[in-house]
Amino acid sequence: MQTGNALIEIRTAAITEGACVFDFTCRAEDFNDPKLAESGFTDEIRVRAVTQKNGSELMLTLTTDATGEIPCDICLAPVKVSMSGSWRMYCNTDGCSRDEEDEETRRDEYRQLDRTAVGIDLTEDVRETLLLSVPMKVTCTANPDCRLYTGGEKEEKEEKNSTSPWHESLAKLKQNYR
Repeated sequence: MQTGNALIEIRTAAITEGACVFDFTCRAEDFNDPKLAESGFTDEIRVRAVTQKNGSELMLTLTTDATGEIPCDICLAPVKVSMSGSWRMYCNTDGCSRDEEDEETRRDEYRQLDRTAVGIDLTEDVRETLLLSVPMKVTCTANPDCRLYTGGEKEEKEEKNSTSPWHESLAKLKQNYR
């Protein structure tokens, strides 16, 4: 939970009793992870960390919000998608471990936080939350080339002078499979 150069880190001195809100902004390239960079994140990624401290107990809730362009699974057109995720973690700073049989411990992430820790590194947790927020299936509804939701309509004539690269790639794929 503690590293030297963290991309997203909360300083423990900034966490006060009660609720605190921390906002971060980053880009997918900042994580130095090819999986995250290839997942289609295009704009800035907004991260909000809300801490709720009560004595030696600390509850941390992360929420991520980002947009990206992911190819449609049917027509390969780029689809702008809003991706959001959340994650919750509990920390304990008094040195006592929790009962492993407790139902709440099994459902949620629970970590022991060193009393001398300078900060809580959330970079890896945010990266995993972002990867889990990417949708598995993406289909477009507004594109006339994608007929998933329009059903039995007849195909219109394709434009011969399409300017976007995905139109050209789609036309080549259609020619190969006809």
